[in-house]
Amino acid sequence: MAAAPSLVIVLAIALAQASLYDEPGQQQRDALLGTSAQPPPWVAAWNPLVPLEAHADHPVRQCTTLTHRNTPAWLGRVSEIRFAVPDGTYKAGDDIDIRITFILPSSPTLDLSHRTSGSGASNFYAPLNHTYLELSIPGRSAEFLNKTSGSILFYRYTVEDGDVSEDLGYVSILALHAPQLISGSNRVNCDLPTPGAAGSLRFESDVAVDGKMPSVESVTSPNASTAYAAGSYINVTVSFDEDIYVTGTPLLELGTGAGGGRNATYASGNGSSVLAFNYTARPGDLTDDLDYTGVDALSRDGGTIVDLAGNNANLTLPSPGESRSLGHSKDIEIDTKRPTVVSVSSATPSGTYAIGSPIDVGVAFSEDVVVDASGGRPSIALATGAPGRYAEYNASAGTGRLLVFSYTVTEGDATADLDYAATDALVLNGGAIRDEAGNSANLTLPDPG
Repeated sequence: MAAAPSLVIVLAIALAQASLYDEPGQQQRDALLGTSAQPPPWVAAWNPLVPLEAHADHPVRQCTTLTHRNTPAWLGRVSEIRFAVPDGTYKAGDDIDIRITFILPSSPTLDLSHRTSGSGASNFYAPLNHTYLELSIPGRSAEFLNKTSGSILFYRYTVEDGDVSEDLGYVSILALHAPQLISGSNRVNCDLPTPGAAGSLRFESDVAVDGKMPSVESVTSPNASTAYAAGSYINVTVSFDEDIYVTGTPLLELGTGAGGGRNATYASGNGSSVLAFNYTARPGDLTDDLDYTGVDALSRDGGTIVDLAGNNANLTLPSPGESRSLGHSKDIEIDTKRPTVVSVSSATPSGTYAIGSPIDVGVAFSEDVVVDASGGRPSIALATGAPGRYAEYNASAGTGRLLVFSYTVTEGDATADLDYAATDALVLNGGAIRDEAGNSANLTLPDPG
């Protein structure tokens, strides 16, 4: 019966004769495989016609272990292993190719064929999808990619989410897992240079892996926990677990009570772990505890938010109101609603008052207000029957929503029913009347009468 077709790759050969005793890393290999003159029991029992994965008693590679240290044959061996990509840091999804170069004995071919019968020379099972390179990142390997016209095999590792290594390498001299490699009638030793030694990945190159996505740690504000009026500047900071880099103008949607949310815009923080977003309170905003609208409130808005390696940041925020959220860390109130005058009355009993009699006028607002009289005292123009009569703000009377204005009857006053002069009779005179958030009061009074 004719032998099954075989795939033979012709290589440019560097001729060499080297015994296994002369290979770099022999001591490490002896420690891992043992130094007995007899090969391990599973070697003698190995059936070259059975797929590699069927050997449950030896789930690792075949090519090195079959060339035991006391095998007298001259062997091909690995001369060097290098990255086939530039030095640098690689992110999740990036491909990192690795080149393994062999020095072979006298035969001009490296046979990676798949034989299934015993009639031909060099009978063995060598499917290429069973060869891989075990990397220094736990659970990660570089898979066989292709071969070249030289004595080189290529392997590829694709960075996965969460993979991290400051200096990527392989686990040991036995990291290359493969079926038996044949060069002519000689077995090929797949032992690699000792990690960190000359010819190894870490010696020849400087490749780092950062497949970890940056994530949000907390959201807070440098603003004080107090009330803010329309026009007030509010800064919100978003902290990540590593330095990040921003392009464009990301947005943070705030729950301001205006309906649909209002966006705080990215302002600064590129290259650091803290991004700052700015918001200016606008009319219609009303919330007693500012927070963002949801865990998805942070958006790139066409820009990018990445780490140094280029991994896109995970923009999920802490749940609003929960630990590490804006609402949990600060009590920021936004009140852009202006106080309005609800009513005007007097605590002075109804009656007739002569010259020198005091009369108090009370103005009630829709919410608590604060008077700033440092620039002048507010007053109310009264219709006393004589021009230019004003009741002035009395700081010692009135609290919260009620402001008291005091007037003393003066000669010439004559009215049967005292009232203020008009709806615009309340004037500031350089002073100010505001709510606790700082919104200036609407001073329009009810129509007189």
